[in-house]
Amino acid sequence: MHWGYLLASTLVTIIFLTWTLLDLFWADTPDLPGTRTISDITNLGFGSDRKLLVVDFDVATIDMSDKKWARMEVYQTINGTVEQSFYPVGIEIKGSGISERPKSNYAIGIWEDLNENITCTSIDTCDDGKQNLFGMFSDEFEDWVMRGGYKEPTLLRDALPSQMDGGILEHALVELVFRNEGKYFYEGVYILYPAIQRKVLEKRLNWSNKGKKPDCEDNVTSSDIAETAIIGEYTNSGWGSRKKTCAALDNMVKLRYPKCDDITCYVDDVKAVFDVLTLVNKTVVSINLTSFAKNFLAESLMLNGDFPLSSQYFYKNPDDGVLYAGPRWDYDFMSWRAMGTDSWDQITNYRSNHMPLWQKLGNNAEFIALLESIRVATTTLNYDVVKSTIAERKAQFQAGYFDRNIARWGGFGNRVVPFTQDFNIVNSRVEKTFLEEVSFQEEKFKARAAWMLSHPVLSFEFKYDATFAVRTLFTLVPFIMFFLALLVWIVVLVLFSVDGGCDCGDCRDDEDDGDDADDMETKQMLKDYGFGLKTLEMNDFKF
Repeated sequence: MHWGYLLASTLVTIIFLTWTLLDLFWADTPDLPGTRTISDITNLGFGSDRKLLVVDFDVATIDMSDKKWARMEVYQTINGTVEQSFYPVGIEIKGSGISERPKSNYAIGIWEDLNENITCTSIDTCDDGKQNLFGMFSDEFEDWVMRGGYKEPTLLRDALPSQMDGGILEHALVELVFRNEGKYFYEGVYILYPAIQRKVLEKRLNWSNKGKKPDCEDNVTSSDIAETAIIGEYTNSGWGSRKKTCAALDNMVKLRYPKCDDITCYVDDVKAVFDVLTLVNKTVVSINLTSFAKNFLAESLMLNGDFPLSSQYFYKNPDDGVLYAGPRWDYDFMSWRAMGTDSWDQITNYRSNHMPLWQKLGNNAEFIALLESIRVATTTLNYDVVKSTIAERKAQFQAGYFDRNIARWGGFGNRVVPFTQDFNIVNSRVEKTFLEEVSFQEEKFKARAAWMLSHPVLSFEFKYDATFAVRTLFTLVPFIMFFLALLVWIVVLVLFSVDGGCDCGDCRDDEDDGDDADDMETKQMLKDYGFGLKTLEMNDFKF
């Protein structure tokens, strides 16, 4: 075979391989935080009351592990009058950094003066404070979180679960601006929450006992421990994850309250409760199954791909010592876009450890019966929440409240992160416009709710779809072309190798050498047996 065929097939394969790699690693590259300037903050703020946060801070210096001092201004228009307040705060990135989300999520702590003689102007001169931002929440809180919805720019999915039956967290939509050296930098629309903390649960759930942690340096009694609220997150702290579990517990739980370092004198008491999540508990643990059932139905309607792998919260109620499921948190994982709506089984497309307690509940007769008893009522209520929130979001869009955020970050009709970071959105990417994306989610919820309402729960399992990524690759045009080109290249290479890997000139020489050898052999044979043209009375020109 001519070497040109091998060269041509190699070049074609390399071209399609390059195209595939570009497609796998390519994503939009919006301007990073602190780089999109605006002239002023006049008329900014989300909603008719223009809720706006302005943070005096160079966001380029922000940290992912420790809060840095900043000054935050809170603006809100009430009855035509702009009201404002100012607070020293600590700010850091919440969750993943800009490599995964250019539009970062932020954690903010309200600070105050260390004392009447020392003004809060740095980390060392501040103490923890608390505020009820915009006066919209159930109480004043110290810690707050802002989620930007970079992968889900309608901000629907993070807003819905807490409003469903059994939800706990409150939220508000706000706009965020950074100010540095006299310049304003617009960062977009965010969901503002009080962070998951003891006081939030105390106020929202009306605990009689406040649930405050005991100090191990004091004389801690069993009664003190029994009345302590414990909040933990089941998580898989894999490579590169910031979600580090509490080593003292050794049970895949990250403690939110108290912190892991605060439980040295009652580690066993915490383990006695939270070890049930991984079914290694050695004592009986009281569980509020109704909270688990409501959580399951909410997660099922949301088609949450992190359930029950990560961001799964649980708390021990200090009033009764019972373990509850919740609060619900973190719904921006994009696998729901590719999931079917017709099964009670929970299918994930990344390998991790499903929480053993949830696996056991999937075949527990008591739990299944409880699910069935509330399935229709809870699903109906939850779907009503979905419909009302979607209607609200459409109205907010029509009023122009998302216009600046869309101009700042895009997010529609494009790829917000590369395939290599989130393979769920290569083909199931965000729709081309805000309203098309909302309609897509609306139809997904409608189909899922209809199926859940018409099908009883008999059991459920948690499965890993091992071939999802490979199947997705074979829906990408460049990868398909590369795969076909690779097959052709392999065939050409095999044929070329079988032919000895020679070019045409060499082949002709070999053929000539072969002909000469055959002629010599024929002449020798004729000579040996006495044959010749003359013997047969023939000449060289005529027969």
